[in-house]
Amino acid sequence: MKEWNVVIARFAEIGVKSKRVRARFTRKLIYNLEKALEENGLKPRVTLEASRIIIQSGESEALNVARRVFGLTSISPAKVTSSKISDIRAKAVEIALEWPEDTTFAVRARRVTKEAPYTSQELNMVVGEEVKKLGFKVDLSAPNRVLGIEVIRGKAYLFDETIECFGGLPVGVEGEAVCLISGGIDSPVAAWLTLKRGCRIALLHFKQSDEEERKVRELTSRLREFSYGEPIKLVVRDYSEDILPYIEKLRKLNLEKWACIICKRRMLKVACELCDERGAKAVVTGDSLGQVASQTLDNLDVINAGFDRVVLRPLIGLDKVEIERLARDIGTLEISIRPHPPCPYAPKHPVTKASRDKLRKIEEKLGSF
Repeated sequence: MKEWNVVIARFAEIGVKSKRVRARFTRKLIYNLEKALEENGLKPRVTLEASRIIIQSGESEALNVARRVFGLTSISPAKVTSSKISDIRAKAVEIALEWPEDTTFAVRARRVTKEAPYTSQELNMVVGEEVKKLGFKVDLSAPNRVLGIEVIRGKAYLFDETIECFGGLPVGVEGEAVCLISGGIDSPVAAWLTLKRGCRIALLHFKQSDEEERKVRELTSRLREFSYGEPIKLVVRDYSEDILPYIEKLRKLNLEKWACIICKRRMLKVACELCDERGAKAVVTGDSLGQVASQTLDNLDVINAGFDRVVLRPLIGLDKVEIERLARDIGTLEISIRPHPPCPYAPKHPVTKASRDKLRKIEEKLGSF
């Protein structure tokens, strides 16, 4: 559709919540959407109409921005008219006149509110007959265009395009989590999935090189495009201060194969301290079960030992191909795959079946942990 005057936005998961929770989540969704539009130079009126959010904008940038707001499942650029059948027919013709001559179509109407004196099926038939007069053929199974009509409180919204959004819950409704982030592929996706489930996030990076830190800052900027209404804080710590002294002790003890385990436990410890400072409820990592040596079930059990914070692993059941597909969809992959120096402390033969008893003895030798 060449021109439209509103964007109609839909949500799904929020709608199955209890009345009180639904109201709170919807308020947060609208707030996040307004902040997203405002931060991108747009200030349209945003209203809730029954189970739809209406954005009073005809700008294409409003579509690009709204698509990234978690909580929305789909959006459509639409033209609005009254709910009178004569007005709906006229607006449908106006839209159809923009289609190529060989277009096949279907009409799919829905009365979101039920006050109109006709059924959705009756509206489908009346509008379909009007559009057929223009020479277009009906195809209910695989049409080139679907003319959607949603009737809401005395108005009808007509559209021929529906854009899928990412769904999820509005960022901020589930409190805060601290996400460990590197310059790799996995951890930014884990952080994104945490945002999708309604958590605001703080990112924690342990700097080993300037190149990786630059990538992390770019990845943070990308993630911020999905976290309108809840700014993301990036905390950068020095690897050489927080972790390297323990790796050097392991080398002296001829226990270098435990380096990845101890490294991850130190990261979790610092992350838990950051949770205490910020009042965050969980730590998030980019672990995928069995993907690398430190992510075997035995090792994950040992890495978790003794921490009282919830450790979330959103990628735990995904393989590398699935993770890369998500990274590509959200725009982090091209940043993550840029080269940066590998970790120089990774052992050639890391332990894969760690035990808590052995960990206890090693940490006693390492001293204060």
